[in-house]
Amino acid sequence: MTVPYSNADIVIDQGGAGTTELVPGIPFRTIRVLSYSVVLAAEGTFAFSDGTDWKTGDYPFAANGGIAESGSAEAPLFVCAAGRPLSITTVGASAHGRVRIEYR
Repeated sequence: MTVPYSNADIVIDQGGAGTTELVPGIPFRTIRVLSYSVVLAAEGTFAFSDGTDWKTGDYPFAANGGIAESGSAEAPLFVCAAGRPLSITTVGASAHGRVRIEYR
């Protein structure tokens, strides 16, 4: 099996509010989030999940508000369980930015 992203920057470009799968899950592999930067197009909230468990709380922002966080391969910000995807859920606005991930 070919791993589509062993270590990659993923673009976040939602067309509208809702849940968007950013990176697919791969059996027996975790997704480690090393960094991200996210801006919301309007007032709203966003959160990351692995399709089952929330990986962050809801981050509320005013229009054009955002956040950037950075970790490392040795100390990722969070890890999605093996086989689960990385998703972003927004309410009230679309999200735009980047997320750096590593499959392990």
